Amino acid sequence: AHGRALDLILDHINTDYLLLIHTDTLIYDASIIKQMLQNLSRNNKAAAIGCLEQVNRTRLATIWRVVIRAIKYYFRRIKVSLGIGTREPRLFYEIYLKSFCTLWNVGIVKRHKMRFAMVERIPGYEMQDQLRKLGYEFLSIPPHQMFQYLDHIEAGTVSHVKGLAKNHKRVKNYQAIINKINKI
Repeated sequence: AHGRALDLILDHINTDYLLLIHTDTLIYDASIIKQMLQNLSRNNKAAAIGCLEQVNRTRLATIWRVVIRAIKYYFRRIKVSLGIGTREPRLFYEIYLKSFCTLWNVGIVKRHKMRFAMVERIPGYEMQDQLRKLGYEFLSIPPHQMFQYLDHIEAGTVSHVKGLAKNHKRVKNYQAIINKINKI
């Protein structure tokens, strides 16, 4: 439904750009939007700008995540090469811009008749793959820079409406961000 909703918006707008922001993204400094717009408008081969990570992890947490994912990736590739049944290996590093705060060039998307919901994947991922094949770029803002301006509470909406236990990691993250906002 998320992808189809984005496609409905795409069908009804006549703007040059479309800014996607999740309801659980809290912007502290709106100048990040201006920076995104400036960077995107300077590059006529850039289809979108955003961040490859949804949360701000420490360097150690990021390294640990990549190492664990790399082990799983290569282990599954070995199993596939040996003919042992397993899930398809998933890349251990991120290549897709996340939609929690992403600015899209609508002209490029519409020119190539692209959609957010093209196949049964996370909305926008197939479009990013197809636009890359056509020679377009995706500009990435490093997480440590992006999260100076905003916070994204992964599953924040669920956390807010008390759909998770009090001691759940996402609820704790949500509460920490709310406490940070209250101090501002």
